[in-house]
Amino acid sequence: MKHFIIGVTAILFIAGCATTPPSPPETITEVIKREVRRKDLRSGRTIVYLPVVAKGYSQEGVWDSVVATGGNFAIGGVYHQGKSYLGGYGDGKLYSYPPLNLELNNTGEAVLGLTTFKNMVYATSENNNMAGQRTRVFRKNGNWGEVGIEGYAAFFITVWNDNLIVTSTRNLASIDVNISSDGNSFSRMGTFGDWLWVPTVYKGELYILGHGGGPDTQGGSKVVKWNGSAFMPVPALSGTPGVSEWQSAVEHNGYMYLGSGGWTVARGSSMAAVYRFDGANVIKVMDDGNYHEVQALLSSRGNLYASFGHGFKSDEGGSKVYRMTGNSWFESGKFSSPQLYVLLETPQGYIAAGGSQGNLTIFDNATAPKPGISYLGLEKRRVK
Repeated sequence: MKHFIIGVTAILFIAGCATTPPSPPETITEVIKREVRRKDLRSGRTIVYLPVVAKGYSQEGVWDSVVATGGNFAIGGVYHQGKSYLGGYGDGKLYSYPPLNLELNNTGEAVLGLTTFKNMVYATSENNNMAGQRTRVFRKNGNWGEVGIEGYAAFFITVWNDNLIVTSTRNLASIDVNISSDGNSFSRMGTFGDWLWVPTVYKGELYILGHGGGPDTQGGSKVVKWNGSAFMPVPALSGTPGVSEWQSAVEHNGYMYLGSGGWTVARGSSMAAVYRFDGANVIKVMDDGNYHEVQALLSSRGNLYASFGHGFKSDEGGSKVYRMTGNSWFESGKFSSPQLYVLLETPQGYIAAGGSQGNLTIFDNATAPKPGISYLGLEKRRVK
């Protein structure tokens, strides 16, 4: 019996596999679609090993440049019905992929916000014609059309309680929060003198993030929350030491995770860091002094992804994506682009869209579950 056990162990060791599927992500080493038979020399019996199959995972850190447009970097994005929609900065272009298609052109300075609402894609445009006093919100219902909000520029967009939420400005001195239940007509929920312009939803409640003061000041981090009739300050997330502005946020495993930074090098000059908020208290959980901003956060399949980059329009350094699994952080990808403002989830994998040396580029990350099976182990059976 001693020799039999050694024989089985040797086979498993040589195969380089484990009988218990490991936690993702793991490298696909081999795909086994047939049984493996070995004859035990001592007993004379044939032992049949069957593959233990599970979803496969590709190697972490391998990100492929899927497509580059030659335009400016991506600054907004959403995934809808098999396509990634990516908004560009500088030329106001909106692309979809695959295949690469220019959906909208010259919408304004930038397509900052993208979301889906009532099975349609919505995009906000930061217009660059203040005299026109026209805020542009685009909607794709077969073809693209526009819905209007009073003002100069529309910034970010999200969905809350089956309502569409859009932040905008009429005068570059204040921010409006607009709400629509049908995606056609909007009413104003509130107006701030501070630059609070990033809407996010946590435990069913609407928060607006940003910084104190005007668009180009360093007034420190600030957050408000809708209480049913008005927006009220959230002291725990306002005036956070070392945070000049909250730039990104996402709900993940019962917490709100926030990224520090800013949309200019000045506001993003402090160390880029990720913070965790439980509704009452906030703590720092990760930072990287090589970067100015946490430009995007994504919660997907039990993991948290964070993209670290440099200031808006900065050409210094590169960018990096970190993954948090459990409470541990791992480097998931490194890029030459100083900005990586968009992290998207698709059914096939994670896609990060960002500027690569001035190009709007989609990077495909292979850490997500892929179709097929991976060779994780062999199950032992005895046959006489």
